[in-house]
Amino acid sequence: MNIQIKKVVLVFLMATGGLSLLLRRRLAGFLLVLAGVGWMAVAFRCPHCRKYLGKDYIPGKYCPHCGEKIDQ
Repeated sequence: MNIQIKKVVLVFLMATGGLSLLLRRRLAGFLLVLAGVGWMAVAFRCPHCRKYLGKDYIPGKYCPHCGEKIDQ
């Protein structure tokens, strides 16, 4: 899965969770925000060293931890 799709999924989960919190659907909102945070922690990892890249990572750059080029 490419990085753009991962970011769209993250934004969707966080926005839906925030909207649910505003509409007083507290449990649903909390779970969606939690799912977004979990998705960010799992999806944005270096394929070489498996360390977290950060949400602002740009494809074609190098991993800040191991220095390997990431093409995804």
